Amino acid sequence: MAGKRTGTPARGIDILGGRSVGEFLLDQRAFIALIVLVIVFSLLTDAFLNPSNLITMTRHAYNAILALGMLLVILTGGIDLSVGSIVGLSGDRGGG
Repeated sequence: MAGKRTGTPARGIDILGGRSVGEFLLDQRAFIALIVLVIVFSLLTDAFLNPSNLITMTRHAYNAILALGMLLVILTGGIDLSVGSIVGLSGDRGGG
């Protein structure tokens, strides 16, 4: 039996981390939704991926960071809607 293989077969790189495709898609659904939105908006208009619009979106990235922080607070059950006043106060104190 010289041609018989023994042991475990060689496996390729496991990009799913041992999860099924469905579990991977469920875990990455927010990122996938972001990619889909970028593709849809870039197909709908030529102005979406131009340098001027990309600069504008990066200037407003702090709003995305605030929204992420609010999402975490709301998801954990500690509903706190005072972000606007905190941003205003920190802008006032930071600006002098």
